[in-house]
Order: sequence, then structure tokens, then C-alpha cells
Amino acid sequence: MALLLNNRFEIWEDMNKVVDRLNEIQTKIEPRLMQLLLILIENQGKIVTRELLAEKVWDNYPGSGDGINQAVSYLRKLLDDKDKQLIHTLPKKGYCLHGQISDGGSSRSDIGGRQKKHIAFLVTACGICLLAIACILWLRNPQLISPKSAAEKKMQSHIELSKSDSLHQAKQLETAK
Repeated sequence: MALLLNNRFEIWEDMNKVVDRLNEIQTKIEPRLMQLLLILIENQGKIVTRELLAEKVWDNYPGSGDGINQAVSYLRKLLDDKDKQLIHTLPKKGYCLHGQISDGGSSRSDIGGRQKKHIAFLVTACGICLLAIACILWLRNPQLISPKSAAEKKMQSHIELSKSDSLHQAKQLETAK
């Protein structure tokens, strides 16, 4: 199951993958980037210090400051955070993630939202076409769709027979005159 960030980005921790539902783009990211992103998500709305990131993600590596800067910059590009509103920088302190996080990533991330809507549209259109064909057939010949029952057919033949008898009797009367 994926995490969903701002109803747009699926975060697949086990596959180190981020899926942009809006643009239907899947991006594999390095494990460190995923680890950094998950720490920000776990601490949503709270300050995550650079020291904590250096310790947890870079194992206190001496050059971790530059790595953190580059990683945050990459995540901002990936998450379309041009205004730095999603990952907010707190100078000399760290970072704070401001976003809506929920469970609910699609189990089939390879099918984007647009494709699902397209399939639903096609199914609906086919249903409407079938309904239109049925209506046209019924208007041309109602018996094609709802054939008469045996009793109705028998009644119809009796009516036709009685009409025929009446006509026959009327002709006989005319010839007798």
C-alpha cells in the first residue's frame, strides 16, 4: 500500500518509487531520497532538523550538509514544489513538510487516473449505444424485443378470423340482393 501526498503523489516505499497521478509519471528514487521523504512525512507539520537528517539518512557523514541540500532540492522538483511551500525551509533549523498525507495509493499504479476515466467513459458509451440500438429495433418492430405470448397470438388470429367471416357474410348478402 502506498502513501498518498496531496492526493497527487503516490509514495511507494518498498519500490523506492513516486508516482505523479496528475502527469502519470513514475520516478524511481534512491533509497536515501526515499528515507528522507519518509522522515519528512512521518514528522508532517513538525520541524525536522538537519542534524536528525544527517544522523538518520547519512549516518553522520562529514559532507552530509551538501547531500541534504541536494536531496531536498531534488524532492522539491519531483513533488512540483517550485514555491517551496510543500517542503518549507527553516533557515539554520531544518525542514517542515506541509501536505496532506493519507493511505490509499492505487494497487495498480501503472494505470493512471486518466486511463481509468477513459475506460469508464468507453463502458458508459457502449452501454448507451446498445440501449439506442434496442430502441431503434423496437420502434421498427416491437415484436423483436417483446414477442407476443401464445395467448395474444391466439386472440389475434380469432379477431382476424372473425373479421374475415364478417366480410364473407357481407359479400354473400350483396350477391343475394
